[in-house]
Amino acid sequence: MENASLISEQLSEMESVRHQLIEDGTLIKIENLLPDFSLILDVSKVIDFQWVPSPFGDKCLQFFLEDEQMLIIAPDDFVFDVQQDSFIKVSNLPPICSIQELLMGFQDYRHNPVPSPNYDENVGLFYLHLSIFRSAQSHGIAIPMMDELIRIGQANQIWMDV
Repeated sequence: MENASLISEQLSEMESVRHQLIEDGTLIKIENLLPDFSLILDVSKVIDFQWVPSPFGDKCLQFFLEDEQMLIIAPDDFVFDVQQDSFIKVSNLPPICSIQELLMGFQDYRHNPVPSPNYDENVGLFYLHLSIFRSAQSHGIAIPMMDELIRIGQANQIWMDV
């Protein structure tokens, strides 16, 4: 609970960020100016946190989490580190991603999910998005378009339920 109080105090310094302690103070729901997205931060997984500037000079709160994960709360975005899937490795997976980048990339992907005649390249592109989505979810960020990604994968015979 002590960690939750310290984190809550720091989040209160960000004007555009709203937060709420839930589950007896073990979780914090965080919302910012990014519409349709929020995250649930498990304070028991927070190892440390610090203030960092965004590329635009905004004051952001960076969290260092268990399992070497990292999360940044910005006034208008969430930034997280991206983990590889244990089964399929994507060579051009970015080390970090923001929700705004995720949205831009998925917008392009949903309009052209099979850009190559090479099936392996199309599988790689699907798994790039899937890895980023799953990484966001592992940081407590709900991804409303996850079902759409799976449907695109199924429709193009890239994703199969087992």
